[in-house]
Amino acid sequence: AVSGVSADDSTTTTKYETTNRTMPDMIVQFGSPRTATTLQFQILCLIATMLHGEKDEKVACKFVGGRNDPLPNAKQMMRNGHFPVIKSHIHTNNLMDDLGVFNNKQSKLMKEYPNGIWVFRTGKRDTEKIDWMKLEDKVSSPVVSLKYVQSLETLGRDGIHGILDDYARIFRLSAHELAELSEYIRYWTILRQCCGKQMSVDWRKMLQNHTRDGHAIHDHKHSMHDPNYHACEMYNIKWVERLLLQSEFLMHFKENEGKNAQLYRVSNTDGTLNGNYCEVCEKYIEQNPSKAGMNKNCYYAKFDKAE
Repeated sequence: AVSGVSADDSTTTTKYETTNRTMPDMIVQFGSPRTATTLQFQILCLIATMLHGEKDEKVACKFVGGRNDPLPNAKQMMRNGHFPVIKSHIHTNNLMDDLGVFNNKQSKLMKEYPNGIWVFRTGKRDTEKIDWMKLEDKVSSPVVSLKYVQSLETLGRDGIHGILDDYARIFRLSAHELAELSEYIRYWTILRQCCGKQMSVDWRKMLQNHTRDGHAIHDHKHSMHDPNYHACEMYNIKWVERLLLQSEFLMHFKENEGKNAQLYRVSNTDGTLNGNYCEVCEKYIEQNPSKAGMNKNCYYAKFDKAE
């Protein structure tokens, strides 16, 4: 159960409009590590959940590691009655080959994915969008659509809300759906930087050195004056987590809580947000600095007073 979270009886929830919009049979997200792939994956997972109605278990969001082909995983999800949203760090050419873009698999894929496969990518610079457009010119697939490149350069310039506007146009989200998406992502992006196994390197270093003063750490990846500085010390992380869990989007799924686990996580390697996860994680890193490295477990139930 989610601790410290209660629904306001006066809250009005809105049914999602799921008709008159085209959706593919599968969404694939890919990109090099450290290019905000998890952000794009989370956005796509949320939107897919919105557009498949209010039963979050209809959507399965999964990271497929290594060189593994995303298609077998997607097929299994579809056999289980789920809509697949796949994340991968596979190279572009390998992904296109796996999707049958440059070989003779298209007729077979058309039967398996009659509504098509939508592909989204992340990159570092805006120039990668040009490379994507060149690839799109080569891809004359009736199945695979190259939908969007999210670059760190654009994210830094336009901010998260500018990026969300792009997704809203692609998926034809209503103003209310975009507002719900924005509310969720507002809190989730803070938690993504300031909580969990993949938190900001600089913030982890500050916790390990038992300080909330950025000036006390001299080897920051991003200085306190850098626009990319995490500024995690300014947040009450417990309440940011609880505000996320109280978001209008997640309140739609309270009765089916946790069936789409990715909605309640800051990364695919982290545990479930429960109202205390981030505070406990923070405490563990402070008390066990030598054990709490990147991608190492940071949540221990014995520190959770709500357990």
